[in-house]
Amino acid sequence: MKIRSASVTIAISLISTLVATQAAHADTNRPADRSAVNVAAATDAAVAKARNSGKPVDIPEATDAYKTVAALPDGRLTATMSATPQRASKNGKWVPIDTTLRKNQDGTFSSAATVNPLSISGGGKGPLYTLNNGGRHLSVSWPTALPTPEVSGGSATYREVLPGTDLKLVAGPEGGVSELLVVKTPEAARNPALSELSLKLDTSPGLTATTDPANGPQIVGPDGTPVFRSPAATMWSAGQTAPAASPSLAARQAPAEAPAASDAPLPTAKVGKVATTLDGHGHIKLTPDQRLLTDPTVKFPLTIDPPWVPWSANSNAWTIIDSAFPDQNYLNGNMNPEDPGVGYQGWQAPFSKREALYQFSVGWLGSSHVYRAALNTTQTTSADSSCTQYPISVDSTKVINTGTTWHNDPAVLAHQDSQPVGGTGCGAGTVSFNVLQAVQNDGGAGDDQAGTVTFLLSGDESDTARNGWKRFAKTASLTVTYNRVPNAPTSTVVSPAPVNGNAADPQGCNQNGGYGWYGKIVGNLTFSAKVSDPDGGAQNVSAQFGVNDNTTGRDVVTLGSSGSTGNSVSGGGGTSSIAVPGSSFTDGHLYSWRAKTTDTIDVSAQSPNCHFYLDTTAPNSPTASTPNGIQTVGKPTTIRLTGAGDPAPTGGAASGVSYFIYTTSGDASDLTGGRGTKLAPGNSDFTIQGNTWGANTVWFAAVDRAGNMSAPASFTVNVPDDLSSNVYPGDINGLSDANGLKHPDMLAVDNNGGLRLYDITQDSSASGYAASNIDSPNGVDWSNTYLAHRGSYSGNRFDDLFAMHKGAGQLYLYVNQSTQGAFNPATDKYFATANTGRLPVLRPTCDAGDCTGYSDTWASVTQLLVPGDLTGDGIPDLLTYETYNGVRALWLYPGNFGGGALGSPQKVATTLSGGTAAALNDGMLMAPGDVSNDGIPDLWFRSKASGAIYQFTTARNGSTITFTNDTRIGELDPTSSPLVTSLGDINGTTPSFADLFATNTDGKLYFWLGQQPTASDYHAFGNSIVRGLSGWNSIVNIEGNMVS
Repeated sequence: MKIRSASVTIAISLISTLVATQAAHADTNRPADRSAVNVAAATDAAVAKARNSGKPVDIPEATDAYKTVAALPDGRLTATMSATPQRASKNGKWVPIDTTLRKNQDGTFSSAATVNPLSISGGGKGPLYTLNNGGRHLSVSWPTALPTPEVSGGSATYREVLPGTDLKLVAGPEGGVSELLVVKTPEAARNPALSELSLKLDTSPGLTATTDPANGPQIVGPDGTPVFRSPAATMWSAGQTAPAASPSLAARQAPAEAPAASDAPLPTAKVGKVATTLDGHGHIKLTPDQRLLTDPTVKFPLTIDPPWVPWSANSNAWTIIDSAFPDQNYLNGNMNPEDPGVGYQGWQAPFSKREALYQFSVGWLGSSHVYRAALNTTQTTSADSSCTQYPISVDSTKVINTGTTWHNDPAVLAHQDSQPVGGTGCGAGTVSFNVLQAVQNDGGAGDDQAGTVTFLLSGDESDTARNGWKRFAKTASLTVTYNRVPNAPTSTVVSPAPVNGNAADPQGCNQNGGYGWYGKIVGNLTFSAKVSDPDGGAQNVSAQFGVNDNTTGRDVVTLGSSGSTGNSVSGGGGTSSIAVPGSSFTDGHLYSWRAKTTDTIDVSAQSPNCHFYLDTTAPNSPTASTPNGIQTVGKPTTIRLTGAGDPAPTGGAASGVSYFIYTTSGDASDLTGGRGTKLAPGNSDFTIQGNTWGANTVWFAAVDRAGNMSAPASFTVNVPDDLSSNVYPGDINGLSDANGLKHPDMLAVDNNGGLRLYDITQDSSASGYAASNIDSPNGVDWSNTYLAHRGSYSGNRFDDLFAMHKGAGQLYLYVNQSTQGAFNPATDKYFATANTGRLPVLRPTCDAGDCTGYSDTWASVTQLLVPGDLTGDGIPDLLTYETYNGVRALWLYPGNFGGGALGSPQKVATTLSGGTAAALNDGMLMAPGDVSNDGIPDLWFRSKASGAIYQFTTARNGSTITFTNDTRIGELDPTSSPLVTSLGDINGTTPSFADLFATNTDGKLYFWLGQQPTASDYHAFGNSIVRGLSGWNSIVNIEGNMVS
């Protein structure tokens, strides 16, 4: 092997052999659909078939001009690449390379089967030849009309294109052409036309002719990439084979020949250069060596060769470098079509040192894992045919191209292998060299062309080593066994997911810091990833996981260990996972984890690291205070939570307090049940309304970012009553109108059994559900339920509710839930069974006065009414219509704080003053409030038959209650206005005049504002006002009404 040193290129090359990547071959030479999807599908099928059959399976879809691929039974693949093209696409099929010229219908000739199509003139005007490369063309034209060529095999000869000069074209396997101008006599050499030849160039749109300092004339695309190149144009004289210096070698050589034209210079030929220039007007000018043309010692014929070939980067190729011709390029057999020689050629002049180079495209392997790679070449000639072995060495080098010569040889990158090789007479044929290192590293450090590997074959080049001289076939091959490495995992997820990390990356895989947290882990953490393989469903894959304790550096799960591999899934794609016990993780530590995909042959690249923290230590409880003091009932009292900290475990990290949480329901389980209200940590204020005087208890806690909650703590605020505040009768929700005024509210039952609350003012009637159906007296719904309210029995400032299902024996008092500080009118219900919100009302014993017709149960009740405080003790009382043993009577039950008990009943009427008992049975009572302005609530009565409405004034004499002065104040047709009620004075007139509400069969709710009646006008109401525009025909009951 020659000593490598920096060398200077002294010859301008004008030719290039086709050097195309496998992808480039696929673009222009495909017998079938070789798209990535098609090849991948075919490969998947072949892998599966090979596994099932136990035999290799070829993959025709992956074949190209230089390469074949097969699937192996173990799931791997093998490919064989040749340095020379082996096949070409013809009519949708691969056929062997055939440079034979076939005549076309238009008179031109085309190569039978070359990597790229080649067209040659059939004579006359037009292009001399046209090259193609990926659908782009280059046409070269002779300056005069051409004679009809003589075609033989892959060559066409045009006689006498100049006097005494023939033009010969030789087709190459890549689709290039050698253009040989054969000057037959000295007289022809003196033709002035040979002083400079001008050939016209025509190209596809977008291509440009340029000159590269290292590689000579070339045609480049818009991005400057060469599409066609011309090697260094050369000229040579005729020659003959020199006598052999060794009898043993002479026995294997042909006898000396007479001078004749040759397609490449013979060893004894004189060689000269042809200068080439581009004139900028679409012509290439060739200037032959005038000294060689006029040299009287030159043996004719004289040959001038200015060829062009298609060009692509990353091509398979071969060449030699020869010390006897140190500036000559021989790429792909240019100027020397013989098999490449290796070693010291000391047998025939000129003696020289020679080396062979082979180049292969391997970029198509991508990220595949190559297990074996062998350079295979066949020895075709040996100086010593015996079994004596001579060392042949293989090194990887930089790429070869049209500028590669002995003086401009590619730098060696790394030694690959050496093999002792015997002579051809000893059966030494194919020799294989291990080149795995170069293929795995795509050439290795310093490689100047990614996706290409180039190998230098050399022998002993010392002057005494001529017996080791050998030739090897130009059709060397590179065989690789490889596996398509599984795809890197995606969608790496640990579940349940950590909390309070970066919202855009909750798994902590794509940022530095801001990772999520776990609190106490119950059970396992499940690590999962989506895995797949380029082999698709033909190959099963699994995920391998690695989990590390970043705080200590300890492996929780070692990547690649037996316990790190998840379940197996189809290579077409699936989720593989492992479960790791929560006990494997330590409080306060930071963890990272990652995954790889394995197909049991190879392991993929690693997924990004994901991260999380563990924090199982609860924060400290905050402390509570009232910074502004405690306000009276009904007014907001501010409570401040402060001082919570989150202690860190020894050697670990704490997540920090995330928020405070509190509840005013009195039930600490609301905090853990998620029913509390959250506050930002720090000095955090919130208010309680204090709707109930006395003790109001607040429960609270701190929650850290890992979800750990401190021990719940309580804080009791003793709210004093506000004796100056006004309690508005009939008010359930405590809401004020736009003017800050409160109003009574209406309860109604819809046809679905729902209890609806209407916040009715003079200007609005907002609706919502006051209770859930499950909290009704019968636990089903509120249908057939008597309803009455006007005051509180629980010490708060809003109405409680009496309710009883028709015919049932139990009356209930529902305590208004809005007294709870955390009550939310948008989501919570005013009346519920929870929080002791529903109290059974005991049936009191009738132990004084007339008790005739009094029952022991509430089942005798047919109407409930809360008129207000009739007895004068400041507590609203209850009136009932009851029928028992034939007695129809109106009973009064004095109210009592505590709600669960009422005072002893009084029969206050069996008939109303001015009316009859029959009249009492014929209608229903309403509670308009104190319409007589004497401090005692009064009653209204509507006749069921006539619809007439009467007003009865209430009189109180000690403990005796009577109703007098029946005055007719209006009437409403019972048919068109089936449901009526009064909520009292909704607009707060002075003096007070009660208002009247009624549903109508037109689906609307009407109301009439009360007004001062005149002496002649018994109607005490103004004009009707539409309140509910629609939907009221779905209402089946309004508070205070009898249930039919």
